[in-house]
Amino acid sequence: MLFTKRPSELTPEDIQRVVDEMVPEGSEVEFKGGLPTKKGSVEPWSAGQDRIEHRARNELLAEVIAFANAYGGWLLVGIEETKEKPARAAAPAPVRACVELASRLRLMCRDCIDPRLPVLEVEG
Repeated sequence: MLFTKRPSELTPEDIQRVVDEMVPEGSEVEFKGGLPTKKGSVEPWSAGQDRIEHRARNELLAEVIAFANAYGGWLLVGIEETKEKPARAAAPAPVRACVELASRLRLMCRDCIDPRLPVLEVEG
């Protein structure tokens, strides 16, 4: 199962299984269909630009920090969620240039979170 593997070991089949099983969000799992935006706006990264909006950065960092302050967890960007409570994985939502985005997110965590996290794995 997904949560017994390291992020670098995940396969597309693992991600599809999370969706097929409609895994629920919880204290150790959070899904994002894409980079967070204000309603009605398009996130620059998703629109093909080479930048990530401050709002998206801050919301993702807040999720990472929340996991770091608890028991750790998985933030999965690129999985749409249902509207029910708790939200569940609904569908894959491919993210543009996900390997490059993962690299950027890793650097943002390194540069913006103090003290630095002793363990952080980010994969695209």
